[in-house]
Amino acid sequence: MLLYIHVPFCAKKCNYCAFFSLPTASLNIEEVFKPSLTLITPPSALYESTPISSPFKISSTARQQTAKQTILSQPKKTPQKTSSVQSLSAFLTGREIEKNSTITIKSDKPSSTLADAFLSKEQAEHLRNKLGIAKFQENQIIEKKVERMKLPQSFSINFKEEHPLLTSSEYSLWKRTILQELSILADFYKDKPITSIFFGGGTPSYIPIADIEQILFHIIGKFSVLEDAEITIECNPESLTNYKALGYFKMGFNRASLGVQSLNNKHLNIMGRPHSAMQAHQAFHYLRTAGFQNISLDFIWGVPSQRLRTWIDDIKAAIKLDPEHISAYGLTIEQGTEFDLLDKEGKLEFASEMEQSQMYKTGSGLLEEAGYMQYEISNYAKMGYQCKHNLGYWLGDDYLGAGPSGASTVNHIRRTHAQNIEDWAIDIATSLAQDLSDQQKGKLCTTSSYTTEQLNHVEQICELLMLRLRTSKGLNVAEYKALTGKAFLKEHNKLIQLLDQNNLMRMKNGYAYFTRTGMLVSNSILEHFFKAIREKYGKLELQKK
Repeated sequence: MLLYIHVPFCAKKCNYCAFFSLPTASLNIEEVFKPSLTLITPPSALYESTPISSPFKISSTARQQTAKQTILSQPKKTPQKTSSVQSLSAFLTGREIEKNSTITIKSDKPSSTLADAFLSKEQAEHLRNKLGIAKFQENQIIEKKVERMKLPQSFSINFKEEHPLLTSSEYSLWKRTILQELSILADFYKDKPITSIFFGGGTPSYIPIADIEQILFHIIGKFSVLEDAEITIECNPESLTNYKALGYFKMGFNRASLGVQSLNNKHLNIMGRPHSAMQAHQAFHYLRTAGFQNISLDFIWGVPSQRLRTWIDDIKAAIKLDPEHISAYGLTIEQGTEFDLLDKEGKLEFASEMEQSQMYKTGSGLLEEAGYMQYEISNYAKMGYQCKHNLGYWLGDDYLGAGPSGASTVNHIRRTHAQNIEDWAIDIATSLAQDLSDQQKGKLCTTSSYTTEQLNHVEQICELLMLRLRTSKGLNVAEYKALTGKAFLKEHNKLIQLLDQNNLMRMKNGYAYFTRTGMLVSNSILEHFFKAIREKYGKLELQKK
């Protein structure tokens, strides 16, 4: 199972960003000052036990109006610039550590799933041999004992930190509620092995580092986090310091994703990014010298005024830094963003579609020549460094999303939280525990402001295609037949032939996959598949009813 933590706070909203986030300027902070972080030698008194208490008590008689009054009546902190010492491990003292250090995993899916995401069958086989994983027969139940991640008994780094968020009532509410939500989720899913934890946003590296650690250790203490779990934190260059990078690594993060977006100052300015190219280089070296051996860099191509030459310069500069993973996303103009407004006013100048196509193809080629294998439409990695968290999504693993706007899917039941922090907090306080209990009994909630839906057969088929075809390996046609009872090639024969003739899709070794050209127009192609699936299987659903 995957676990995603949404941190909805950032220093500044970028011009292209459509994700739910709260820049500092939008919060109720009377005095805004820059965060300050200083390494200190802590006195022993800092390690006294600090119990975590939930601000709300969940009960079957809780009423949303009462909860809202409770939430809104929380006293607001008076803004003050005085320093406060924050112990990074105070809350650990006196905590009961999980006695059982192992957890038994039972699965009817091979544990070599990640290997199957590789392009080459030989490479996948090589990885299986390296990990000691044999080939599995279909429908074979796999049972094995694996080590559970342990909480450290102490932490040697402590910080003195000033931060504007410490005076924000919205931030205080988010922190209390995220801990409460995680506790409730753990009550229902504590026996599910957590293979990946991802702190995303927003900008997780922007919030106080002590709170990141408190949330991470809260997760490790309550969930069954596997010892080899991938634990990622998203960072932005302007909010990352050498002390923070060291702190993240020491507290247990083993992967960092750095939001570079470009190493060209002109393009950074156009995108509204608050950092410079020099800060991006500096942030990367902070992570590397702190000990991170798995770093991903995020880039965007197709930016206004960007040309093929300047995009190639970005790719070459990224390769020179030698990260383990690179994500390169094509810019999409999302409704309601600053770019959306400027584009409607005709104030943005983009490269032609042909040149943008060359950006994608040429960039992908350069990355592969440098040893970064494309394993998904927008993601490239050195051998063994594919992002487990994202692969888990694309391969259909269950996942939990905590925080405002977070989404979870477990056993084909999807729950999506409200974006508004107050609405989300009310739902966690009054509804979440009961709703999860009802879900286990086959009931879906109808009283909360978040949405819950049971994915029907048509939606499951569409998601199978959408997620698997994002990967370079593609869709296993046997998996399609297992879900639908029909042969993929026979059922979509005309469309597949047309795609093959236009060099958009190929079939090989039982997999249907997009070519690089096909990946460029994948959304359009998928719509044709979805239309055919809805027409056929939608009628069958109606007949069953």
